[in-house]
Amino acid sequence: MNEIEIYKSTIDLWGEAFQRLMVIEECAELISALCKQFRGRVDNSTVLEEAVDVQIMINQLRYILNDNDKWNKQMRYKLDRLESMIKGAYKCQ
Repeated sequence: MNEIEIYKSTIDLWGEAFQRLMVIEECAELISALCKQFRGRVDNSTVLEEAVDVQIMINQLRYILNDNDKWNKQMRYKLDRLESMIKGAYKCQ
């Protein structure tokens, strides 16, 4: 199965509502791993594992929301804003 087929099958099996809750759970696990790493209790591999889980869930959420045009526009807007912040920070130095 390709990536999209996997997302569709997952949503078909467990449903959109459950997968939205899983996004929350996976984000919480990433937050926990990052906090533990800050305190020296886990290494990069743990954070990486949790970040990949979050990425998969975000991809499923994108599939559920089913609006790539808006997604891409919002992504571009946020990246442009971040770029402006970076450029502004360098001007202040």
